[in-house]
Amino acid sequence: MKKIILLVALLTSFVISNAQSNPCPDIQSYGLAPISFSGSNCTSKIFVYATGDISSAKNLQITVYSGAIAPGNIISQSCNVVPKNSPSTLYETAPFTVNCTTSLTYVIRRGTSSNGLCGGGECGLTINVEGGPLPVKISTFNAQRKSNTVLLSWKTAAEINSKDFVIQRGINNDFKDIATIASNNLAIGSSYNYTDVSPLSGLSSYRLKMVDLDGTVAYSEIRLVKETVFSSSDFTVYPNPNRGNARITVFETSASTDVQLIDQSGRMIQVVNLQNRNTVDFTSIKTGMYIVRVVNKVTGETSLQKLNVVN
Repeated sequence: MKKIILLVALLTSFVISNAQSNPCPDIQSYGLAPISFSGSNCTSKIFVYATGDISSAKNLQITVYSGAIAPGNIISQSCNVVPKNSPSTLYETAPFTVNCTTSLTYVIRRGTSSNGLCGGGECGLTINVEGGPLPVKISTFNAQRKSNTVLLSWKTAAEINSKDFVIQRGINNDFKDIATIASNNLAIGSSYNYTDVSPLSGLSSYRLKMVDLDGTVAYSEIRLVKETVFSSSDFTVYPNPNRGNARITVFETSASTDVQLIDQSGRMIQVVNLQNRNTVDFTSIKTGMYIVRVVNKVTGETSLQKLNVVN
C-alpha cells in the first residue's frame, strides 16, 4: 500500500513539475488588420499580441488559409519566438492579398520549441478563427488633437455586411472600448467622425474595431496622439545619425500633414504627405546634414529636427 501511495505521489509530482516547466505564451489580443485595397482585392495581415511565460522561450505560429484548413490553402505564415518573461509584443504575418469576398481561416498555435521554425510540441489550446478578410475597406483614418479633445475621422471605400465601428483607446497595447458607431453599410463607402472629449494624458493610441454582421472582427491601423500641442518632440527620426536610410514617425497626423526633407542650402529634397499613415522612409540620402520638417498645412504649425547622414 505504501508503495502504491509513493508511486502516485511521484507521478503527481512529475505531472505538476512538467506542467510548470511547460507554460504557454499568454495571448492578449489578436485579429485581422487591413492594409490597403485595389479593385476587388484586399491586402491584410494577421496580428497577435503575446507575452512570454515565466520559464523559457516558446514558439508562436500564425497561419492563414484561404477557406478550409489544408496545406494547399496556406496563403501566409509566420513563425516567431516569444522570449521568456517578455512584455506584450506584436507578432504578425507578412501582408497577403486576396479577393475581398474570400473566406479566411487563421490559426494561432503555441509550441514548446523556441527555434523560430514552428517546431516543438503543442503548448496550450490552438486558436482557430473563421471569417472574411475585411468587413469594410478603410481608405483613411486620422486622429488629431483639437485643444482638449481628440478628433477621430475615417472614410470607407466600401462596406459589405458591416455592423459597427468600435472606437478603442489604449496605452501600451492595452485597448479599451470608448464608443460604438453604427455602420451605414453602404457599398460605396461613407465618412465618420467621433470626438473623444476625455482623452488620456501623455501619449495614447486609437484604433477602430470593425464588426461584421456575422461577428467577424478586424482592426484598423493604430494612430498615436500626444497630449501637447504640435512640437519637435511629436516625431522621431531613426536612426540618427544613419548611412542614408531613415524612418520618420509622426505621432499625430492628418491628411494635411507633410514631412519635408531639406538640405543645408535650403533646397527641398523630398516631400511626403501623410494621407493615411504616420511613418515615412527616406532612402539613399547622400552624406551631409539635413533638416526634417513636419508641417500641418491647415494650422501652420511646424516642427524641425536635424538629420545627420554619415559615410
